[in-house]
Amino acid sequence: MKKLLITTILIFCFISTYSQDKVKFTKKNFTIPSISPSEFPCLDDVLTQSTTFQIADKVPVALPMLKKDYFKIDGFIKDVNENGQMKIYVSISQPEYLKSRVDTFFNKKTYRFYYVPSYVFKVTIKVEVKCKAQSIYTEEFKALERIPVDEFQTKEELIKGLTNIELKNEFGSEIEKAVNMSLMNIQRKLNQKLGYFTNQSKETFVFLTNKEHPEYAKMLEFENEITAQMAKVTLEKGLDAMALVPHVAYLEGLLTKYPASPDNTKIRFIVTNNLAQLYFLLENKDKALLVSDLLIKNDMRKIWGRELIDRTDNARFANLKIRHHLPRFSELKKLGFQMQQEAIQEKEDTRLAFFEKIERDIADWEQEKTNRLKYIETAKNTKISMLDSVSKQNNAALLKKIVDGYGGGQILKGVEKVHILSKLTFEETNIPVYDEKWGLAFTNYLLKKKNPDLFYVVVNQAESWQHDDRVRAEKWKKMSNSDYLNVLPNLDPLYLLSSFRLDLWNNYELLADAIIDGRLCYHLTYIEKTVNSSNRSVPKTEHHLFIDQEKNRVISSEKIEFEDGKKLSFERKIYQDYRELISLNSGAVPHRILYQIEDFYGETFYQEQIEKIEINSGFANRIFIKEVYSGGFK
Repeated sequence: MKKLLITTILIFCFISTYSQDKVKFTKKNFTIPSISPSEFPCLDDVLTQSTTFQIADKVPVALPMLKKDYFKIDGFIKDVNENGQMKIYVSISQPEYLKSRVDTFFNKKTYRFYYVPSYVFKVTIKVEVKCKAQSIYTEEFKALERIPVDEFQTKEELIKGLTNIELKNEFGSEIEKAVNMSLMNIQRKLNQKLGYFTNQSKETFVFLTNKEHPEYAKMLEFENEITAQMAKVTLEKGLDAMALVPHVAYLEGLLTKYPASPDNTKIRFIVTNNLAQLYFLLENKDKALLVSDLLIKNDMRKIWGRELIDRTDNARFANLKIRHHLPRFSELKKLGFQMQQEAIQEKEDTRLAFFEKIERDIADWEQEKTNRLKYIETAKNTKISMLDSVSKQNNAALLKKIVDGYGGGQILKGVEKVHILSKLTFEETNIPVYDEKWGLAFTNYLLKKKNPDLFYVVVNQAESWQHDDRVRAEKWKKMSNSDYLNVLPNLDPLYLLSSFRLDLWNNYELLADAIIDGRLCYHLTYIEKTVNSSNRSVPKTEHHLFIDQEKNRVISSEKIEFEDGKKLSFERKIYQDYRELISLNSGAVPHRILYQIEDFYGETFYQEQIEKIEINSGFANRIFIKEVYSGGFK
């Protein structure tokens, strides 16, 4: 019996030793998606980023272009409104010019040498990154940027060009390029530190293949489980630690069951490799390093253990949090889709608001035209009423003489239109320019300002537009109500021809006599006032009218515009020649006018001499006038 027992034990040991010696293993490779996270765990749940630039004075860079081009950090959505959860603050100092360098190259086609200069700038840019108001990274980047410029064909041109540029310090575009080059390098550095990248990692597990080995059944269970779990790994979810708990405990038990010895080299290689790989994927850094060290000491394939130690040391782990598998990119897709929908909705809201605004503008415009028509009708009735009751107005005797001088009240009530053909000649160019202009009282009025730029005002009863070549925006636009009321007096032919405003007569105050153009004149004045922001009355427009005491004709008119109580512009007309018109019942209108404009915002002074010559006195209630202008800026 004793011999039988000893024989049985010997046979079992032989079979066990034989099975271990004959253990076979096979590799199974898995490719799983993972995320290469940033260096800062606080950014793991941050999805949006924005950049704020502080630029030193005289740095020739455009802020809108910087906001558009920088910074784009991978794994974030750029918020152009500076509301990002991660904020990057960039301070750009004035780049310093250090030196110039010249390279030469030979063009084989032209058989000539060319000289290509380049300039070296020292660029200093300070960057601070904040995550939810907490500063996580600060660095001052200093770089020497070399910027090449256009080549020169000769040494003389090169020397002259470099001298001019360096003396004048004209490095606008070169400085801008240097700043952009530095910012591109900084963006690459920030992406390494802050960015999140998707990755495909290759993981290797080793399994027993000898069915006679006593651990084969359990290792087969582990193989099936890890295969199933690896198939479930996504960017958002890593390995299921709970499902692998019994298998981890089993593998750790094998290290005790099979102590280090030459006979256990193969089984310990399988166990230590699988355990080290598991702990790495479960982000248990300490145990991954410990088991990787056992894999090296096992002395079967040391290179596997060293690779696992390097990967573990270089990986970015967080306590109780798998950073290689985050819901980041799925959340980015959701946020991107949400922002896209919001943009679509905003665009639709903008489109609807645009048409609603058109409807409101049309309604407002119709109401404004109604108000303007009432104002025009009131002004017309007031004029007719005054002409019918001259004797009841202020300074009645003087008003009667002036009205009679224009042909009488009944004639003036009938004249509503003036047609003017103009010829403009400017002293600087001496090139005549012809244009038609109409002055149709209460119907249509086209006014051209006498200067080299085209400036039109068109009034058709209640409607009015103005055209200005001096602006880059829309050339034609509707006039505001205030501008319309300012130009409305031009619809009166009497005012258009002689600057006599009947509607202001009762507002005029008679002052002491004045000498104008060598003639003794009555001096009438009227000051329009407005209320400023301090609720104080300040002058808006000051009118002066000088009337010849001998012939009772307007000799001169002056108008001074004010802004916030300060003089803005001055305009004067001096009428030097009156001629009778049969169509006005032998009433006289001026034919020669000296016209002066002075702008108090600048040093411009413009003077014109105008001759008005009758072409045709008939045509019902229309007067035809020809104007010849000459003048220029002084």
